[in-house]
Amino acid sequence: MQEVESRGTTVIRYIFWLLFAALTIFLREEAVSSTGLNLILAGIFAAVGIFTSWIMSHRYTKERMILNNPRVSFKNTVINNFGFVFWVIILIGAIRFGIAYLQYKGIMPKFENDYLTSTDQKVMIFNLLANIFIISYQQFMVANAFLFNYFWRKKSGIQHLLGIIMSAVVLAIINLSNTPQQFLLFFLLGLVYAVVYRKTKDAKMTMLIIMFSNILGSILL
Repeated sequence: MQEVESRGTTVIRYIFWLLFAALTIFLREEAVSSTGLNLILAGIFAAVGIFTSWIMSHRYTKERMILNNPRVSFKNTVINNFGFVFWVIILIGAIRFGIAYLQYKGIMPKFENDYLTSTDQKVMIFNLLANIFIISYQQFMVANAFLFNYFWRKKSGIQHLLGIIMSAVVLAIINLSNTPQQFLLFFLLGLVYAVVYRKTKDAKMTMLIIMFSNILGSILL
């Protein structure tokens, strides 16, 4: 976003977005333990998540106006990219189901996060709602919207590919991946999300794809 502010200011601003997203995910994990859901911490997660999401939304709207980014019709995105989106959904399903199957067979170790392993119904509902309404949005904003707006707006060729790879790395980092398997999962999903965003240039479509993936993840893992 060199057109608006210096590179140093842009980098610092982006680091704050990274910290906001990582903090939100950290609070989600802290709200859950092997004994169930901590309602106080769950409330803190919701408050912090909603507040930081509002800040991100406000800044994104302002930057879109400054950069004069054109609005993309969701209807046109669906019509023009129907086949592409269909295969993206199939691919995400294959990744999510594939990981779950490998874990079920014992070929890949299960993720050890309490929010994934707890069988408490309250935890499952909390995790599902958190992933759909807060985590999905912040994942999109930090790993896609802000990243490409700040550093890869008009890149092509190798630079374009590097932006997609960096987006996947960022997604894996902010999800606080604590095993190589988790990092690989989020990295692969991050590649898919970045390609969707770069191809469609539609925030709504990308967020819906991320929501769909997170719903599958909440149910399967």
